[in-house]
Amino acid sequence: MVFKHSRLSCGSSSVVEYNLAKVRAEGSIPFSRSLLLLRIARDAVKRAVSSIPCDVAGVYKMLGANGLVLYVGKAKDLQKRLRSYYNFNQMSDRILAMVGHITELDVIVTQSEAEALLLEAQLIKTLKPKYNIIMRDDKFYPYILLSKHKYPRIVKYRGRKEVGLGKCYGPFISSLVVKLVISALRRAFQLRSCSDNFFASRDRPCIEYEMRNCSAPCTRKISEEDYAKSAHMAHKVLTGKSKELQRELFDSMRKFSDDLDYESAMVYRDRLQALKSIQECVSFQTEMSCDADFVSIYGRHGTYCLQVISFRGGISYGSQPYFVDDGNYESESDVLGMFMLQVYSDPPGKVYVDCVSDYCEIINTALEELLTRKVDVLTAKSHEELKFLRLARNGAMEALNRRLRDKALPAELEELAEFFGLQNPPERIEVYDNSHISGTHPFGVMVVCGKDGLLRKEYRKFKIQTVLNGDDYSMMHEVLFRRFREESSLALPDFVLIDGGRGHISSAIQVLGDLGIPFACMAKGSNRNAGEEVFYLPDGRKICLDPNSKLMLYMRKIRDEAHRFAITSHRSSRDKTLSSAILCAIPGVGGARRGALITYFGSIDGVKRARADEISKVPGISMKLAQRICTYLKQGTQS
Repeated sequence: MVFKHSRLSCGSSSVVEYNLAKVRAEGSIPFSRSLLLLRIARDAVKRAVSSIPCDVAGVYKMLGANGLVLYVGKAKDLQKRLRSYYNFNQMSDRILAMVGHITELDVIVTQSEAEALLLEAQLIKTLKPKYNIIMRDDKFYPYILLSKHKYPRIVKYRGRKEVGLGKCYGPFISSLVVKLVISALRRAFQLRSCSDNFFASRDRPCIEYEMRNCSAPCTRKISEEDYAKSAHMAHKVLTGKSKELQRELFDSMRKFSDDLDYESAMVYRDRLQALKSIQECVSFQTEMSCDADFVSIYGRHGTYCLQVISFRGGISYGSQPYFVDDGNYESESDVLGMFMLQVYSDPPGKVYVDCVSDYCEIINTALEELLTRKVDVLTAKSHEELKFLRLARNGAMEALNRRLRDKALPAELEELAEFFGLQNPPERIEVYDNSHISGTHPFGVMVVCGKDGLLRKEYRKFKIQTVLNGDDYSMMHEVLFRRFREESSLALPDFVLIDGGRGHISSAIQVLGDLGIPFACMAKGSNRNAGEEVFYLPDGRKICLDPNSKLMLYMRKIRDEAHRFAITSHRSSRDKTLSSAILCAIPGVGGARRGALITYFGSIDGVKRARADEISKVPGISMKLAQRICTYLKQGTQS
């Protein structure tokens, strides 16, 4: 199927272009000061609507100064959709701000709504308009990978599925589920998870073999044929054939038991128990043998949440909420269509949605053209399908309500702007804090928040590089300098909050002064109790807030989040260093023996789990030294 579309012609022009204002913006124009531009835009859009045929579907592009694409939208009825842009009372502040920047309107008429949906998605992905909410996975969700080796390894994998990589199962939405499933599969089938270098360097089994998590193919403790059988059984589990495999394992266990081969029977018993633990890892069990997703949408106050519950081979791969903060959609079906075409890079064969069946056909047509393969977008009919859609609906409602609770209310941001003398409510707030103990393992952090609450994907950690004496002021100067240096690609904040006192002001002014970014330092009172906080401003003033006000509660919340993130970063660095040094602190264990221990057991944790008789098998480690190592690691003191 090939779609064809045409741009609407007006006279000799191939594009409907309307000059909405001869005034050109020189930066951001707050809508409250752009009423004239808005009225000019409304009148011009009215004239444009009069030239568009009735009841035609299509896509429209709103252009700003220098032809910059501000927004791309689609409509089943272009006339009706564009009329909404000159009804200011129905617009959000965000849409009003966009309309105030419009200089041209480009309309493309399509033959169907499905074509308009597909074209909209393609234009948004290509042009990346400023005012479109482009929903995307900004991280790769994890897969379980059975590598394409002679002896396949089973590991968690993030990234694109590539030819020759091996068999990927997923994506899973929960990393914890991946970890638990891999652990259970290794207990059941003794599959290796080590790197190729570690595998190739072995001349004796590692601790994983002793713990019965691996069959030690590195030292040929298992034949290639038997290992392949184990890998195939893991493949059956990951493709939803657990019940079939359970019957096979149970029959084998009973056969060995009848033959009085109890050792072999115990192996199959353990495998059955491991399969049971895998079933406990997943949220639901279903009789469906196909791959399917259940997608439900729920919206409030111009914000939408789409909850996706994923099944692959009858196994639940978890659920994930997606959010859209864009009140520029006519219906929930439009949001759903946008989601399906912009987010789904690899949808399953069936997707069940809670929208009208007619719109399912529109999405089906667009997806088939986009992906060049069949994807069935369906409405739920059976009891089981309806049950999972209800679960997705409930999940969407809960996730959206939680998100709305966590968001900073406009009133709080307006109060913040008034309290600190900002021209407009801040859209991006950055909070900074340091953490160290007497100058050791120092870390600085940046936490980002705004009207959508805490933006965790924007967080940054800074390992202090130039300050060695525990000077907190110099550390903060380094963090701010590295954050705001010229090559930084991050957007500038509207307001900066520093967890610190009067002494941090000069450090911040040296970096932020020339940038003109407003900031304040938030310090605890003399007793360091909540409720006694004060704010130090660049002009030297010290101001206070009502300790029980909503703004004060909000400021504490974002300050505490920065403090938590800083402490977590510091502890992680400290624990990593201590774990690395702990072996060398044991009398008789130097660098060479430390390396031998880690090579043999795979990690520090592997050494800690090992018994003395296992440690004594490491070349160069006597039984006496092995006992000393165990005692030291167990008690945390030198023997």
